[in-house]
Amino acid sequence: MHLSAVTDLPCANNPPLLPPPPPAHPLRGLISSIGLMPVTFILPPIMWMRARSPAGAERALCLLIVVACSIIAALSFVGSARNIAVLASQFGLFSGARR
Repeated sequence: MHLSAVTDLPCANNPPLLPPPPPAHPLRGLISSIGLMPVTFILPPIMWMRARSPAGAERALCLLIVVACSIIAALSFVGSARNIAVLASQFGLFSGARR
């Protein structure tokens, strides 16, 4: 066994080469705030309230979840739109270069 074969093994000093995570793009945040957030966190409690007709604390908890997630979705939409506007102001139209 060659020495190079031993040093090529993944360990603490020589971690395996993994692809870097994808960059967080503002457009992904905008799409998530419009489509993913309502379907994942807002619609299920509303559907559950329609199906079960809860009363008291259960209803209040469902409404709290819906309102809190709606506020978070609205804030993420505003933040993503702002990030897109800031990035758009740094680039020229169809030029691909920064100003």
